[in-house]
Amino acid sequence: LMQQLIDTVESGNWNKVKDPQLAKLLAKRAFLAAANDETFQKLSCNSGGVTKEQVFEWMSRSATFQQYEQIMRAKWSESTFQNRTWDALKDVGYTKISGGGSGVLARYALPEDILSRELQLPNVKSQNYQSDDEATSDEEDSDIRKQGRTNLDIFVSELESKS
Repeated sequence: LMQQLIDTVESGNWNKVKDPQLAKLLAKRAFLAAANDETFQKLSCNSGGVTKEQVFEWMSRSATFQQYEQIMRAKWSESTFQNRTWDALKDVGYTKISGGGSGVLARYALPEDILSRELQLPNVKSQNYQSDDEATSDEEDSDIRKQGRTNLDIFVSELESKS
């Protein structure tokens, strides 16, 4: 399916009805694949959920989905991209648990049918939970990326150092 999306974009034959549905289906598959990844699950458990940016970081490392974000950001306006990815996240069971305003990135719990809330968020007392340690502004997140280290890179290196 990813190759079909790539071929459609490269050919310039974008169908305004059919191809956005293909793009949303691919997003759903990617979001589920991320949620099923053991390292990504540990990231979610250790940091009180994941951000959309972390989901896209995971996708960029996936052999299957690595081109998705770049293709769709070029195809859609930023607001359309954000709205459609949020819809796809909700459709597969991600639940917004905190943030999303005043420069704080929104955090999402992984789909409960993949990883129970009790395992993901053992310290969460309410839906409004937000870890002060994990709250980063878009500017701070951008600085981390400019340094060549993503949140997932940092998390993986911390895991490796503990083992």
